[in-house]
Amino acid sequence: MKLEHFTEEEMRLIAYYCGDEAKVLTEVENHCYVFDLKGKYLYNECFEKANSDYFANKRYNMVRPIKIFEFAKYYVMKCEEYDILWFKGRLDANGNYEFDTNSDELVYLLESF
Repeated sequence: MKLEHFTEEEMRLIAYYCGDEAKVLTEVENHCYVFDLKGKYLYNECFEKANSDYFANKRYNMVRPIKIFEFAKYYVMKCEEYDILWFKGRLDANGNYEFDTNSDELVYLLESF
């Protein structure tokens, strides 16, 4: 899936907080899932099987990403379904993306690095 470009303001923020180490993705091949208490999918349906009931019972929704960048083994994404939020997550061993932290402002997620 092809992704949109970041705005100039978004790129300034990313450069300020991440320097040259942020990598903007132009496309995503695997699925993206966001944590949602009422989500359609269980953790083990989306990611490598969890041995812990805590993780196995977490719920997720599949989303269509609009923008993603990688920094310090984390990924920051904006998606169509929750277009007012930014999400921070990781790439699972099975190739899918898990996003379990969100903010309405990109800068707040960047400050969490």
